[in-house]
Amino acid sequence: MASRLEAGVDVPLNATPASLPSRPSASPSARLKRSVEATGLPASEVSTLGVDTVRRDFFRRILNHLAKLDAFSHATTPSVFVVYAHDNEREGNAYSIFATLFIEWLGILRSRTISDKRPLPIFSTRTHESTRNIVANQACLFPANGAPSENGAILSVDKVIVCASELLLHYFEQDFTPGYIDGINAICSGDQAFGGSSRAILPRLQDFVETQYQSNGFHHVLTELAILKIRSTHSMPYGIIPVTFAGSRQSYSALFKEIGIRPSDLVIDLISPTVINLECYDSGSARIRKESQITKSQREIIFDSEISNAQAAYLEFQAAQTRDRNNHAYDRLWQMMKLPYAKGANYDSHERQHEPYCLPNTRVDILRQIMAWSDDPLQKTTFWLNGMAGTGKSTIARTIARQLAQQKRLGANFFFSRGRGDLGHAGELFGTIAIQLAAFSPKLKHSICEAISKHDNVSRQSMRDQWTKLIYKPILGLGASSPSPLILVLVIDALDECGNEQDIRTLLQLLTETRNLKNVQLRVLITSTPIRLLHPSFRDFLINPERCADQDFWINDAKAHLYVAEQCLHTMSRTLTRNMCRLKSPASLKERIKANVMDQNLPFHVQYACQYWGYHLQKGTPGALDASRVLAFFRHHFLHWLEALSLMGKMPEAIHTVKILVDIPTLCNNTDLFAFLHDARRFVLDCRYIVEIAPLQVYHSALVFSPNASITRRWFARELPMWIEKLPSVEENWTPSLQVLEGHSSLVTNLVFSPDSQLLASTTVDRGFRLWNPTTGVLLHTLEHGSEKNRDIEEVVFSPDGRLLAFMPRDGTITSWDPITGASRGRRTLKDYSSTRVAAFSPNGQLLASVHNVNILIWDPATGALHRTSKGHSDRVNAVTFSPDGQLIASGSNNKTVRL
Repeated sequence: MASRLEAGVDVPLNATPASLPSRPSASPSARLKRSVEATGLPASEVSTLGVDTVRRDFFRRILNHLAKLDAFSHATTPSVFVVYAHDNEREGNAYSIFATLFIEWLGILRSRTISDKRPLPIFSTRTHESTRNIVANQACLFPANGAPSENGAILSVDKVIVCASELLLHYFEQDFTPGYIDGINAICSGDQAFGGSSRAILPRLQDFVETQYQSNGFHHVLTELAILKIRSTHSMPYGIIPVTFAGSRQSYSALFKEIGIRPSDLVIDLISPTVINLECYDSGSARIRKESQITKSQREIIFDSEISNAQAAYLEFQAAQTRDRNNHAYDRLWQMMKLPYAKGANYDSHERQHEPYCLPNTRVDILRQIMAWSDDPLQKTTFWLNGMAGTGKSTIARTIARQLAQQKRLGANFFFSRGRGDLGHAGELFGTIAIQLAAFSPKLKHSICEAISKHDNVSRQSMRDQWTKLIYKPILGLGASSPSPLILVLVIDALDECGNEQDIRTLLQLLTETRNLKNVQLRVLITSTPIRLLHPSFRDFLINPERCADQDFWINDAKAHLYVAEQCLHTMSRTLTRNMCRLKSPASLKERIKANVMDQNLPFHVQYACQYWGYHLQKGTPGALDASRVLAFFRHHFLHWLEALSLMGKMPEAIHTVKILVDIPTLCNNTDLFAFLHDARRFVLDCRYIVEIAPLQVYHSALVFSPNASITRRWFARELPMWIEKLPSVEENWTPSLQVLEGHSSLVTNLVFSPDSQLLASTTVDRGFRLWNPTTGVLLHTLEHGSEKNRDIEEVVFSPDGRLLAFMPRDGTITSWDPITGASRGRRTLKDYSSTRVAAFSPNGQLLASVHNVNILIWDPATGALHRTSKGHSDRVNAVTFSPDGQLIASGSNNKTVRL
């Protein structure tokens, strides 16, 4: 039965007044449950997601993950023919619904798939014409002896997927089958020409099938099996891949042997360009089946953890394969896996699925201009689209990227986004671009993998080194054999949201080198705000009164920022209201709001004002009058502002902005504003979880469960739901607990802050590892680690500079991690030593000491290389530390001694 969420029904507020219970603990999950009871949020959001629905969603999530690389849609990728028997209740079960879904899923992956999409009805009257048409379609199963395609038509497929079922086995084991297969082999035995010349034998094959199709036991799938037998005996390797919908592989061994399926032809051959294997779905399904009902948060935890596990398992599989240097495909995949990839960077990623494109017949001139530039070899290398926030630059960039992808000319794209983890910095920019370029061209993939093989730590090198080794040199050799220059387009959106100004300058300098390319012309489309001039020193000149003596040119930087802040406040005061997007009820979910609805009711310039007004106020010189304006804005529009940030998916910006305002001395001289800001911070931290899910809950559960003495509650008491006869009993004042961080699925075992208190790492007994922003409560990174056994993490420690994080699970591994980018910096498996419970970094962060029973191991945390081992203790070591100058290591043991 479909839940109310699945049926797409918003549950309205009950008209009947209700009494609410007293307030329990401050857990966000408990608050969410109370919100369901108090405000009409659908119960399906908490616990009524069906297991079958979640399993389907999980498979689609895996497919979406695979589809990001778009590895199956290019002319150089394998074409696939799906062989399966259609259902026949008289003879047995073919599970053809699974075959149909399988073909649909291949379509999601944009695979070049061929199948019998219009099979004859089981008991229909077959005609000569229909039979001949089916055989003509099956002819592409013959191996190619020459060109595999002609005028876009596939004459010989690269791979065949055989969907084994009990019905297919039934047809194969009939007395009719051997003679039929031998007859087809006899027709083809004298012909050496297949593929483009298979038409020569096609009439004879059609004639033979016409003489047999009315025989007892005939099925068209037998023709396909007969051709596959010919295909498997051909001198060149052609992949025939088995997929079993029911039963064991052993039950189909005779069938597989007859058509020449070998162990090397397993399904992994089809998905080897990707990072997910089928064990991911099996393992995830097993976890899902253990539950009767699953919450959305549990669903996401299972999805994320299983996909992460599959990636880790695939890495280990590839590590084993690289020992065999004859297997170049696996070696290339292993090399690619060493590169970091920023989740959500590409225009068509799952995270950006609700972001808009240009509507038909809009932005026609600028779109035409950019597309013409991208295809003209005489144009300049870079097209810079700039302007104020809210003018639709990102929408244009997404539209251009989609059009270029459809034309097979989009080399790579990266959409920066401030405040969204890896999308807010350039740390994973070139790794992400390199992976996309590798998917674009096999030759580029080979060159990039060669570069990674030669420079194993390239992802940790400087931007220039990454650019030169992963991008510039591979592109340099791409078009050497092409008679005319190849034009490749790179799209970089919102460059100004790359957090480091120096990284932006470096990137622009590197992009100028593309002018030196001869055989390949790299076109770069860049969007940014506000307009950047050719050299950053010009801005420094304009805002420096000592250097810019002409008052007509001099810009007072502080006043300019203050003016922008005042205009932002003015804009928000005029436009922000309650329920801006006209949602039907307080239960309406943010994820169901269409992008065009939000853009119409919350224009881009208003979104900019909501997000950046605090930044401009900080850069200005606010005085007492400005403090009064800020206080007046909050008195009337604080909840409206939070609603807007929730609609934008930017709730953490509320915490960030309040923190900025608290740190401005001239504002905090206003005691009323100062007191409100501290209350506002507690209010946002307390309600962020529920308001991010349902924006209108800021006027309902957020107020209902806030303390009686809260300034926010007192100011906005008029917004409390009138239909509640008796409000719940709540605390009088805010409790010492600031916020509750949720996301782990089992017991939390370790907690450690970074030295600057900007990060918090937590681990659990189920191999879960999470990195949080303790100020906003935002989950920054997740990581699964270790083996199924001995999976607990014994020790977690930050380096003194906070740039490395080392953790040691019981499975005998030591891993160092970059907490900013989330990339692994080194991993070492210890076969001869026990797990560790004690570890310490040297003061300069260049060495890591770990204790393993009586042994102390000294590591390079950046590479995982073991420097030396100390074995002086005779009993278990319980403590280890470095001296402040890093010259000495002290260790204490059960034998009552301390060694230096």
